[in-house]
Amino acid sequence: MTDRDNITLPREVVEEAAESLEWADSQVGGDDCYEDAAKALRTALAAPEPERHPGYVIGSHWLETAYSRVCAGEAEADVLRDCGWERVDEALRRDAERYRWLRDNAAGFSGRTLDAAIDAAMGDKT
Repeated sequence: MTDRDNITLPREVVEEAAESLEWADSQVGGDDCYEDAAKALRTALAAPEPERHPGYVIGSHWLETAYSRVCAGEAEADVLRDCGWERVDEALRRDAERYRWLRDNAAGFSGRTLDAAIDAAMGDKT
């Protein structure tokens, strides 16, 4: 069964339909189609709701979903990472770690030489 096969209705509508089918079954008597349909609706009403991510709604904009997840208590950094984003301070921290590693491990380069090479490559973008 696909998502397209599912129809979402308010609970009250399904309960009313089940009651109507049960009433029709009591009036007609002996016809299993009303009884079977009512049982199917009652079974669906009694089934537990599937677990979903808090705040996740299919078709929501990613930002709305991210906001809902953060409001539900998830860590902001985890939510942003799932969406393909990250906080600027986290990105800068990681870039600084890479730079320090490169500066400390680059064979044949001093820290000043490496700084000058980076500054020249960046041009006047600072």
